[in-house]
Amino acid sequence: MIISSQPYIGSTLQTLLGMGISKYDIIEINAILLSIQVDHNYDNNNKIILNKKSLKSDLTNNRNLKLVLKDYELKRNKLSSEITTLENQKENL
Repeated sequence: MIISSQPYIGSTLQTLLGMGISKYDIIEINAILLSIQVDHNYDNNNKIILNKKSLKSDLTNNRNLKLVLKDYELKRNKLSSEITTLENQKENL
């Protein structure tokens, strides 16, 4: 496949590469999608058709969970730092 003949695909891949996702990551993602049990149907030729809506929803939910976890991690680190500061102040009293 020549990427230049697929401008939308090419620009999408370029964006992914710019975000730090390597060509090997893309190949690995493809392998994962081929190997996991994803909600799917079969067409008339018995080819598996992924339920893209379900897949997008799952990825979005996981992204949202990662954002929430990252936020809690930042808050935990801040609180831990404040506890350390308060303990040091207590020792100095």
